[in-house]
Amino acid sequence: MVCVLALVAAGFVLAPAAGAGEETANVNDAAAQAAAGLVGSPPTPALDLGGTVAALGTGAASVGSEGDVDLAETLLESPSAEGTSARLDRPAGMSGGTVAVDALLASPPVPGPSGDCVSGRQVDSTDADGDGNPEFVRVREFLLCRVDADADGDPEWQLALARETRLHDPDDNGAFNRLEVDEAAAELLDPTSDGILEVEQGAARTLEAEDADEDSAPESVRIHGAATRKVDANNSGIAEFEEAAAASLGAEDPSSDGVWEHVLVEAVYLLAYDVDDDGSREYTAALAYRAEAADADSDGHPETAEAAAAAREAYDGDVDGYPEALRGAFQRAVLEDPNSDGAANRIELTGFAIEAVDLSSDGVFEAARAAGARGEATDADDDGHAESATLEAAAGGWIDGDQDGTQEAGEVTLFRARATDADSNGTVEKVSADLAHYGFLDPDDDGVRNLQVWHIAGFRAEDVDQDGTADIVEAFSWSRVETSP
Repeated sequence: MVCVLALVAAGFVLAPAAGAGEETANVNDAAAQAAAGLVGSPPTPALDLGGTVAALGTGAASVGSEGDVDLAETLLESPSAEGTSARLDRPAGMSGGTVAVDALLASPPVPGPSGDCVSGRQVDSTDADGDGNPEFVRVREFLLCRVDADADGDPEWQLALARETRLHDPDDNGAFNRLEVDEAAAELLDPTSDGILEVEQGAARTLEAEDADEDSAPESVRIHGAATRKVDANNSGIAEFEEAAAASLGAEDPSSDGVWEHVLVEAVYLLAYDVDDDGSREYTAALAYRAEAADADSDGHPETAEAAAAAREAYDGDVDGYPEALRGAFQRAVLEDPNSDGAANRIELTGFAIEAVDLSSDGVFEAARAAGARGEATDADDDGHAESATLEAAAGGWIDGDQDGTQEAGEVTLFRARATDADSNGTVEKVSADLAHYGFLDPDDDGVRNLQVWHIAGFRAEDVDQDGTADIVEAFSWSRVETSP
């Protein structure tokens, strides 16, 4: 376990800082890398909010003018050659289209604060054989809103929404086999109406679902989403706060029986603060989550399930690339049920946390500490009585106040406990526990440890006849103290 903590310290939190003069890692790169070890390569949730608005029409700044309908029609150009119908209403009219499409889009975009808005919907359909069952249907919708109460050309509020839905029926039997939805939104706030945005926020989402055999039980569903927000509270043109999030969900049911054989969820959240509003982020944080389950025989009892989460935060007050404080944590849970009877045969839990400080901000830590634990239980015959259970834990830390590489103090503690019920009858036959601790002091920092302390303790118990009373009990303890001038 000590090795585990050492590896964690070396690779997760206590990695050497970037070179002097480099800015603290921002919310879209280094913080994401901190979480990437858990979620692989998470989608980058950075959105160009201004670009999103612009993409919805270069004339967005003139929403509410007589050219709104022309703008909307330009947005909805390139219709399908056959069976195209379109309707543009002002303001924000979303009616029209077929009953099936209206049912699909039961919650269309709705305008926000009162102001000039323009909206549009276009429905494309392709029915190559003219049998009344379109092989392809596409629905496009958009909404643009703008409020400029003082009419100074700097709107206090802007909103842009867009959605495209696609339905596919390649076998032309009237039942759609595939659904695809793309959505995007952006909101810009400038309550002081000076052209400097106080809030920029946006989001995007995609949905894909496929039902190849048209039994209303999709074989696959995938959802991806991302969002970001920037806040410039003092209207300085520099965001004091930024956050971003991304998530994905994938589910597969290849047997199409309504029970998912595989499910995967991944998410990441990133955060950054610019405390003194100088354009450099003093504080960054990242949180990542991943969960996965597999049910190969589709009986509703996953054979394997795993969930993990990791978090990291750093503070670099002088923004010199050497954080004065770092913290990180990780948790993981694993469940195994190979015979898929609903009773777990093995459960494993792991967790650790680590912290380090560099008060002088020179890249050399003055102090660090870490703690971790792992527990495991095995029930091979699925009777609810674990044949074996183990708990391991470790904790340690050190201090190097003058940063000369010689530690003035340090300690480490190791613990392990085991319980065995070999015949799985609910009566534990053997129990053991061991503890080891080492600590030292070197107050004059000369490399000679003036005080060293060792302590080892153990306990053993055995219930030979399994009557609930230990027949053999052993306990031991050993300590040693060394002093040097």
